[in-house]
Amino acid sequence: MWVKFDAERMSLERFGSMPRQRRLYMLFTSGFPMERFSFVGITEEYETSLHLFRAIFGVDIPYY
Repeated sequence: MWVKFDAERMSLERFGSMPRQRRLYMLFTSGFPMERFSFVGITEEYETSLHLFRAIFGVDIPYY
């Protein structure tokens, strides 16, 4: 059964915890545990993610 992500009805954490989503993200992350990542950006919040990355690491990444 497909579940439509709706921010008002389901949190991002709950969405990401769904078995189908977990399998999908494991494919993209090679199964690395979240603790191994220093930073995770969100595509839908691209500019905000870049601002946070710059603030955390002091690295200037251009906008594309």
